[in-house]
Amino acid sequence: MVLACDGIFDVMSNQEAGTLVARHLSDGGGVREGCGALIKRAFAKKSDDNLTAVIALCARNFCRPCR
Repeated sequence: MVLACDGIFDVMSNQEAGTLVARHLSDGGGVREGCGALIKRAFAKKSDDNLTAVIALCARNFCRPCR
């Protein structure tokens, strides 16, 4: 899950941000570096607002349904 401020989404679509992060993670990158890549891309696209991002990963079988 990507949580980011409007400074990122002013210059990137949800799809573009998600694809960038997914590619970064599938290439073995970590979440910290993935956030950095997302912020650098928004900066390169001339965002003139705050640039903040969080990537949350959920492990498989980590969450169990409540009973």
